[in-house]
Amino acid sequence: VRCAVTANDGIDDGEPVYSEPGVTIVNILPEVANVWVTPQETNRLGVFKCNFEGWDDPDPVDAMPTVLYSWYKIEGESQVLIEGKTTDELRAETYEPGDRFMCRVTPVNGEEYGEIEDSQTVKIYNTPPTIEEVVQTPVEAYRDSVLNCAPQGFEDLDGDPEGYSYSWTIDGEVLAGAKDSTLSGAFFKGEIVQCFVTPQDGYVDGDDVGGSAVAI
Repeated sequence: VRCAVTANDGIDDGEPVYSEPGVTIVNILPEVANVWVTPQETNRLGVFKCNFEGWDDPDPVDAMPTVLYSWYKIEGESQVLIEGKTTDELRAETYEPGDRFMCRVTPVNGEEYGEIEDSQTVKIYNTPPTIEEVVQTPVEAYRDSVLNCAPQGFEDLDGDPEGYSYSWTIDGEVLAGAKDSTLSGAFFKGEIVQCFVTPQDGYVDGDDVGGSAVAI
């Protein structure tokens, strides 16, 4: 930009005189000081939120912060862009326990971009499922009885579907191949039979719970 001064004597204009040198108008790119994601960990019911602070742009017209968000999945040493995730939130429900992510914030000034800032890495966790008790029936059993094992009170804080595995012991020894919720066969008088149930959610097993042992 240059300015010109033209002298006038009331009748005629003189030759314009231009300022030297001219002034160049520049655009200072914006910056953000810090980017972080909350919470640090969540289960698959949670939502990650990308936050930033410290917006700085000396140009008065750009005082209102404008940023672009992008999310990346951490795979080994690589950061893989998640297509279509361009808001400050990332829902965990479509991902798996153990998956890790980061958020990237790009400050914007018109059509120009400032320096990117990345968040820390965050993670999806899984809580093992639990059951309250195991009901083993009948309470009086004989050599030809069919024993039943029924888990009660399944709970999974991550909202995962319930699943179970079963095992049986006779006189404290695990019975090989007995993996169903029922057990029958030629029991012997005096044997102590007990069932155990392990809650499962498709990712990890919870602690097993035993039913009330029964004497044949």
